[in-house]
Amino acid sequence: MGLEVVKAIGDNGKSKLNLDCRRDVEVPKKKDTTSKEIVRFEYSFDPEFNEFYVTGARGGIQNIYHLRLDFYSERVKMKSLNDKIIEHEDGRREIVPAEPWDGAAIVKRTFIVGLNMSFNAAKELAKFLNEKVKDIENVESSLPIEPKEEGDEDNDS
Repeated sequence: MGLEVVKAIGDNGKSKLNLDCRRDVEVPKKKDTTSKEIVRFEYSFDPEFNEFYVTGARGGIQNIYHLRLDFYSERVKMKSLNDKIIEHEDGRREIVPAEPWDGAAIVKRTFIVGLNMSFNAAKELAKFLNEKVKDIENVESSLPIEPKEEGDEDNDS
């Protein structure tokens, strides 16, 4: 049981993911007997399908049987470049920020897409994500780590 992820180029030239999922399922043949058969899922993409890069998500229980998950991308907001120059009568010039700023970093989160899903879909998503995170961790842990040479400038300590 598993998902095979294949990157493909769609008709509109955009990159898309093809998911081919084959799994053994119990399919009743008669009232008291069961037999395993392979079920093949065929996928198609809506012409308006979009792929997004997200940096985070938030959500919660929508109602007792549904969950909501909103994905966002975030960036650090830069200080305004539209500062004002005020010329005083005595000839002094003063630069005043266009908007007040208390010195705190401002992170702007832009919500890109929101999903409402059934409880079962949420469980399947959680299972899928947990499996893929474990796969990535296994790959990362198997990568050889090269020892640092003396004189390396990017010393972590």
